Amino acid sequence: LEGDPSKVDEGGDQYGLGVILFQILTGKLPRSVEGAADARAAFLAYCNQVKTRDAPRADATAPLVPSALADICARSLARSPNERFPSVAALAEAVRSWQRESAERQRQAERRAAVARTGMASAGVLLVLGGAFLWRTDVLRRTAEQSERRAVASERTALAAKQREAGQRGVAEEQRDLAQ
Repeated sequence: LEGDPSKVDEGGDQYGLGVILFQILTGKLPRSVEGAADARAAFLAYCNQVKTRDAPRADATAPLVPSALADICARSLARSPNERFPSVAALAEAVRSWQRESAERQRQAERRAAVARTGMASAGVLLVLGGAFLWRTDVLRRTAEQSERRAVASERTALAAKQREAGQRGVAEEQRDLAQ
């Protein structure tokens, strides 16, 4: 930013990559120079912002940005080159590391979701089996009650038949006694 070619190093490249990363994550540039009269004035205003103010965090601009990725972006946009990554390769490794960790978190979340789905399916099967068991138990109970009622009814019918038969025998004996 000072115009000294001897001070040009990877720090400027990192800053440029940080701007690109910020824009990918948020859809916006990290700094705005609206209202500048011309391109030169806009450039000077931009350089002044870089020297005097920290860039906003990507997760402050777009809350859904993961904080670990926002940390990488913020470090690459640090005002002082000494606060940035030691090299562009180190920046790239930080992004790759975040990608690996993010992929692992995604796999773990998918496994937890699969376990939850399996648990829910198991619970559903248990509910269906439990319902079927209760239904079958109720059917067996009603069948047993019907069988018992039929048995009682058969016993009553048999008893009534015996009583009628005994009654008829008694009438026949009385008539015999009378006839004698």
